[in-house]
Amino acid sequence: MKAIIDLMDKAYLFDKGYDMHTDRWYSSPTLFNHLQARKTNVVGTVRPNRRGMPADLQPSRGLIDFRSTPTRMMCLQWVDKRAVTMLSTAHTSRIVTLPPNRRGEQRSKPEVVVSYNNRMKGVDLSNQLARSYPLARKTIKWHKIFNLLDMTVVNALAVHRVLGEKLTQADFRLELVRGLLQRGGRPGSFRRVPPRQQEEQDDQQTHMPADTPFRCWRRCLHCWNVHRRRKETRVMYTSCKISLCASPCFKEFHT
Repeated sequence: MKAIIDLMDKAYLFDKGYDMHTDRWYSSPTLFNHLQARKTNVVGTVRPNRRGMPADLQPSRGLIDFRSTPTRMMCLQWVDKRAVTMLSTAHTSRIVTLPPNRRGEQRSKPEVVVSYNNRMKGVDLSNQLARSYPLARKTIKWHKIFNLLDMTVVNALAVHRVLGEKLTQADFRLELVRGLLQRGGRPGSFRRVPPRQQEEQDDQQTHMPADTPFRCWRRCLHCWNVHRRRKETRVMYTSCKISLCASPCFKEFHT
């Protein structure tokens, strides 16, 4: 509740008749009463066990059950595949008929549910994209900053698409990682991509062995193509950009 009130107060949005939509993380009768008193209509899903919620809502499948306060704040529960509980200071319990779906089935939903779905599409899509490729991994010590990084990447993807590009989210994240690795960072933050050695005039000097990136094991090309044998090596050659055993594969491959 404090987060919403502080943000709206700093943005001077109170007492102007705006409509606001929230999800169940923020929704509560206390918050809705406060916003209603500040001339702000609010709609959102809510947890049934919030303080001040009615405990006797028992709708059947496909039906609704609702309660209202003297200030016209409505609590409605509707059962579709599962129970959905809504709070609203801008709607009634009216049922609306939707256009037929792709199978030609006629559907009916509470007006408050339809309004919430139309207004929350952007937030739900953002959460869906972030959860497709989450940065967080299970660790002993939990850091909430991972969620901020997920949202930052999704916002960057949205800007990328507004500018006319059409990369998928997976390709966009791969390009983002490559860019961060190329730029480098503070010591210890992540390992940099080994810089390319400058090409020299003498071919004999440039055709020298070097470590593979990050000293990763790679399959020797000559062992696999000629002897049909899988042999791993950490040596690659800066000119031809292939991995070969130092001996005897390097000599055999080039002769």
